[in-house]
Amino acid sequence: MVCTGKKNYLIEDKDSTFLPGGGTLLPSNPEIGDKLDTCQFYSSMNGHHCLQNNFGVLEYESNPPMNARIMWPVTLSYDDGPWVTQTNGYKEWEWDGNEPLNKRLARFISVIEYQKIYNMTFAGTPPLDMRLQFQKRVPEGNNSDWIIVKLHYPFPNMIRIQNSKTGQVVRPIPLLDFSA
Repeated sequence: MVCTGKKNYLIEDKDSTFLPGGGTLLPSNPEIGDKLDTCQFYSSMNGHHCLQNNFGVLEYESNPPMNARIMWPVTLSYDDGPWVTQTNGYKEWEWDGNEPLNKRLARFISVIEYQKIYNMTFAGTPPLDMRLQFQKRVPEGNNSDWIIVKLHYPFPNMIRIQNSKTGQVVRPIPLLDFSA
């Protein structure tokens, strides 16, 4: 699977001077554009002109270390939505001779629709810590720009609670043995 960064951006026409009737251009993104009734494909632009402005770009990355964990490809879909996208990492950037050291950056972007509940799954080891944010459309933000992300892990995990002031791990309440 090749790098998917070239299809995970958008161009929004806020005043209808670029696109007829305004809306959003989704370049090279048939996974979304082909599935929505509000979008029409134009081969001259290799993109879909969508008559809606509720698209955004979600940035997400593995913290720390974001360059030593293989978590891609990442699959993103929303509840009852007509499309599913996969996001893949860029090429290897650190090698030992002919062997890749799997040190690709685990930083991604995906086109999303606002006001949806998303499912995010990982093909590799999920991150221990993640940072998610929107690329801002306006500096002050917009209260209607929101999504909920449900992270799906391929194996069971455990929650660890840590005191933010002391750094000590808070031990869970021990289970009581009532069998005696």
